[in-house]
Amino acid sequence: QGACGARRVPDCSGAPGSGAEAGASGPEGGPGGLLGAEGACRGALRCALGGAWAHGIAERLGCAGERSSCAKSEQRTMMGQMMRVVITVLQLLLIGLYRMVGSTVRVVDNPVGSVRSYHRAGYRIVFAIWHEFSVIGMYWYRRRNSGALIDDSFRGDVLAGVLRHFGITDFRVKSASGRRGTGRARSVPAFIKFIREGRDGMVAMDGPFGPSRVGKPGIIHIAGRSNAVIVPVGAYFSRAIKIRRRWDNYQIPLPWCRLHLVLGDPIEVPPDFRRRIDELLKQLTEATNRATDEARRIGRGYCGQTGRR
Repeated sequence: QGACGARRVPDCSGAPGSGAEAGASGPEGGPGGLLGAEGACRGALRCALGGAWAHGIAERLGCAGERSSCAKSEQRTMMGQMMRVVITVLQLLLIGLYRMVGSTVRVVDNPVGSVRSYHRAGYRIVFAIWHEFSVIGMYWYRRRNSGALIDDSFRGDVLAGVLRHFGITDFRVKSASGRRGTGRARSVPAFIKFIREGRDGMVAMDGPFGPSRVGKPGIIHIAGRSNAVIVPVGAYFSRAIKIRRRWDNYQIPLPWCRLHLVLGDPIEVPPDFRRRIDELLKQLTEATNRATDEARRIGRGYCGQTGRR
């Protein structure tokens, strides 16, 4: 019997009380009789009908269970397809927004020349930025064969497509916040290998969930294991929207604004970095804050000279 298939009627020929055991009854219920044969037929019919009825109930229950399982599977498939559509739509909207704004943003005193000098000196680079300025990679360092760490979540799914559009390789990292992952984490070791092969990485030190401007030691481990130097990056937008309800005061630059960038001195991570994590993290945090303050000072001074805000 398969699920929802044809019914099988059980064999009741030897069941007690079926009358089948009287097979050769007489004419009046004795041996070979008509009454004995009639009783055998009635008993067999009752047994067959009862077995079919019971089997029908079990069959219906089994079919209902399979239908429920199939419905849940179809629902999950439909939800997955809807999520992919939503992610694609959000990616297209963000790509359009970043391209439109990015075409008008002017990078003042672009420090890419300094980066090239580091490369010529044989340095592998991990850029350290604060999460509120993490958008600068798509305006300043796009299509330069770099990679970035992002959270393994729905938000990460959306951001991954945007980064790839701008030529930035995404690497997923599972958050310690307990949020649900998507199962697509490529993990930190892949990011370390990526940097070892001579490409640059970008890490928002206080990401993905803060607190704001409180560095985490992950960037020290990444740079130490990939033999890279850490370059602090400070940024300032002349005009931007700050999302103050977010933990990081995330900044979205406005069209025709200026982006001022300041690179701090490279910080080399020693072989014994694991025993000096606190010291190195404090040094890196202070250097990134200095670069950020310097970028703000230069940007505001630039506005003062031109008379614009």
